[in-house]
Amino acid sequence: PEQREPDALSRGAYSATEGLRLLNFSRGITPVRQVSRATVARWLRGYDFGGDGEGHSEPLWRPDYSNNDNLIELSFRDLIELRFVKAFRDIGLSLPTIRECYQRATEEVHDERPFSTQKFRTDGKTIFLEITEGIQEAKLVDLRRRQNVFRTIIEPSLIAKNFLLSC
Repeated sequence: PEQREPDALSRGAYSATEGLRLLNFSRGITPVRQVSRATVARWLRGYDFGGDGEGHSEPLWRPDYSNNDNLIELSFRDLIELRFVKAFRDIGLSLPTIRECYQRATEEVHDERPFSTQKFRTDGKTIFLEITEGIQEAKLVDLRRRQNVFRTIIEPSLIAKNFLLSC
């Protein structure tokens, strides 16, 4: 078997089977689609599309472990990021929208794994970052449009509070 990197214990290590089981776990609150091993591989490794190498989609982020064609290993943070991506896909956000918002969240929170660091909300069309540190009233940033939004106006259209944490 392939040997894990030296600090695997500090990051957690989940096999593809364990990761998929945890990724597809649902409490039955909302109907969800099952994510396949191939989908996870595409999100983590990137993929080519179109005929004759027409295009390439980069990975959503650089995973903690090098995943080759035969092996997928996930760290705990990889698993959390995947759960967020899956939850956003389950409610209908497109992968390009998630990718765009993910990149902007990375810039906003200064972390390569933004979904596992902050609170995110969605209205089914875009992703909002909720910022609470160092301010009296939390603010919402529309990551797709790169702008602050009026919380009192947007909040009623957001999908149930804590949806992403419960899925």
